[in-house]
Amino acid sequence: MDFRQTALDNRHRLLVSLSYLNRQAGTGAAGTVSEITRKAIAWGYVPERNTPTGELMGTWVRRRAIPAWAAKAAARLLLQLTEYKPNTLEETAALALMLAEGFPEADDQTLRSQIPDHLRSFLVDDVISKAIHVRKIHAG
Repeated sequence: MDFRQTALDNRHRLLVSLSYLNRQAGTGAAGTVSEITRKAIAWGYVPERNTPTGELMGTWVRRRAIPAWAAKAAARLLLQLTEYKPNTLEETAALALMLAEGFPEADDQTLRSQIPDHLRSFLVDDVISKAIHVRKIHAG
């Protein structure tokens, strides 16, 4: 399976990880999807909209059908959580691609500068370069 397909097939893992970490901090599914929606709107990934329910977010995860705007916002939110570490190589691919798509004007160097220290051992140069390359091929 190629990098892009692996990343797309596993972007639901980003919501699983964010939801898990938020639950540990006392925030449920409704709070998580509210945060994702607010940030996605603020970051320009999606136009103004009503917040989906926590139940709908659960359906997205179960069906592995996460809207791109939600996956991009989840990826950026995960960057802020020092306790977050991708659980699999597939989740790492999803994180890298969603960050590349979430920063559409970023080149390799600019995207690397967004990666916090605790994730640098996961988001290595080769992974970032693949994500940027895939984003460029499929942009438009």
